[in-house]
Amino acid sequence: DLTYVSVEKAIKGINVKADKANMKIDNHGMTISGDGIVNEASPINYKVFVGFDNENEYSINVDGDIREADLKNTITEFPEYVNGKTKATVEFKSLGQTQSIIVNADFKNADVNIPEISFSKKSGEFASLTLDGRYIEDKAIEIRNFKLIDAKSVSEGNAIISLSDAIVTGK
Repeated sequence: DLTYVSVEKAIKGINVKADKANMKIDNHGMTISGDGIVNEASPINYKVFVGFDNENEYSINVDGDIREADLKNTITEFPEYVNGKTKATVEFKSLGQTQSIIVNADFKNADVNIPEISFSKKSGEFASLTLDGRYIEDKAIEIRNFKLIDAKSVSEGNAIISLSDAIVTGK
């Protein structure tokens, strides 16, 4: 067991702290897991794996209730579009030069307004998002597939977003 775990800037702008964590090491790698807090407010359950078999092999799995204030100044513009609490599961994997992300989010307890795709909803109304993509180091985020569902519609597509927040291509 580990105590007083702190990971500063786990991903740009995101700090994770935990009073206690579990660490396991075997022939394939090291796993650290537990419950923590993101940027002082959002409780999460996390699991981090660092592999020994392949260069730059690691994964981060996070499940929790995320508040928009905790994601300000990160690589995402989430706080610009969402106000309130979002239940989310995020899986980030890296193997060599390939980095991928899978996100499942439930926006029932949040106001959402995304003018770029003419989507908005009030807290209490159903809406969910699933997406998978990859992070291109310091250049862009490629969203291979996304599906945004609410009580009235389903929106699907893909996009490449530069880290300067300009959409390069999408549909």
